[in-house]
Amino acid sequence: MKKVLLAVGNDKYSNILRNAFKKLPEDFTVPLTEVLNIKFLDEVLENEKPDIVIFHDTHLPSATPREERETEWLEVIRELKYKHNNSLRIVFLCERESDDVFLRSLIGYSVLDIFHANNISLHGLLEQLLDEPNYSNVAHIIGNENNISFQGSVDNEPIAAAEEGAEVSKGKKAEPVVVKKVIEKKVVNKIIENKIVQKNVIKKEFQLNFQREVKIRETVGIAIEPKTILIGGAYQRIGSSFISHLLTDYVTSFRIPVTYIENPYRFPYTFDRYFGEEKFSEHTSAFHTEVMKDNAAFIKEMEWLDGDKQLIVLNPLIERPYTLDKLDFESFLKIIFKFKSPINIIDVGNDWNNPVVKDLLDIASDVFLVVDNDPFATQNFFEQRIFPSLFDEGRLMEKVTVIMNKSSDKIVQDEIFEGVYDDILSFPYIAEESIFSHISDRQWLYPLITKEVEEHLLELALYFLPEELLQKQKKKSSLFSLPKFSIKSK
Repeated sequence: MKKVLLAVGNDKYSNILRNAFKKLPEDFTVPLTEVLNIKFLDEVLENEKPDIVIFHDTHLPSATPREERETEWLEVIRELKYKHNNSLRIVFLCERESDDVFLRSLIGYSVLDIFHANNISLHGLLEQLLDEPNYSNVAHIIGNENNISFQGSVDNEPIAAAEEGAEVSKGKKAEPVVVKKVIEKKVVNKIIENKIVQKNVIKKEFQLNFQREVKIRETVGIAIEPKTILIGGAYQRIGSSFISHLLTDYVTSFRIPVTYIENPYRFPYTFDRYFGEEKFSEHTSAFHTEVMKDNAAFIKEMEWLDGDKQLIVLNPLIERPYTLDKLDFESFLKIIFKFKSPINIIDVGNDWNNPVVKDLLDIASDVFLVVDNDPFATQNFFEQRIFPSLFDEGRLMEKVTVIMNKSSDKIVQDEIFEGVYDDILSFPYIAEESIFSHISDRQWLYPLITKEVEEHLLELALYFLPEELLQKQKKKSSLFSLPKFSIKSK
């Protein structure tokens, strides 16, 4: 039984919500006491000790001027999260567009139940609150899902009135209990295509902005839709990190900022690969800052920058792989929000069964799975399905594209692979001597991007970048120009 406290500040809202929750008396109880003004919130919370509190953006009275209400809301929710952590579930009702920056600020504080349409399906609200909070419920806000359809026109009616005699029962697929205009399909499906985490800057109040996106428009002349890309392998030592590094180098060669994020749950590789211990031994990652936030006075985070490339990698001299209890998905998401690049490339290794990586799969726009050219090992991988999260109804998820490392178009088109892959790209063999020479000399990978390699990297980049941008920038940029490397303290 969950106790639901109403803090919506509107009698009509309250009565409709109260009646809706009465349909599920075994699951919810709504006390007679309500929050009638935001200044009484703490007192009522202390007395009622609810499991869920429902706010309305504009109807709950407050002495704060209207133009400052967003800041007030963020302060209130920050305090609630600080005091109650996840023991208090926050539901936020409002009438805003899905691309509203304020909604993303709420998500930054782990508010995962946001209903922002003019008309709210009571059935959908109850069904969502019967489940645990889930990031998939706000993925349409993070990624601007466009496949929401409405029945009828939208007017100023805040919530459609509940139909007399309509029932909502746990475990049953009841029809939405509305009489007027209502969302025809659930705003969020369990499987959502093209969920994209928009990269923004987290300030004190998790105020998110898009200054970097504007700057990108000025720099390259074409708007870039923010994307989060996952790259990982079917096995260890299969070359997925190598391809991640090359792809990061390639995209930044077009003057497109990229944040490269290394898997923080595995022993780090990139720090040593790029001579971190020799020049930047005091570097600590954003993961370290997040985990040690309670001891902020003793932390000195350092941003690792290489031209337009931001590296979020662990320093093995200071950091060890983090555990899920120290670094959960919410913390990971804060780090993604924190930096400004429109493109995030997350190198997950072969850690596909990690719960955080499973959540990242939901919000990623594109996923690249690296396999080798051993047909029997590859066939066994797909038959055994040791990483179930990559599959949907027996087939690879639509957003997953397979890359066969050390192969050619002729190899991937061989009949031996028929029936194994729906979509597969080849990636050329690069001589081990060349790779070893660059690693041992701590050189960047740019000289390894030959014309053949560049063609395959372009094929990958076209999955998440506009073709017109790549063609335009290719005329301006020299692929082999080395960037300026820097590191700065925060």
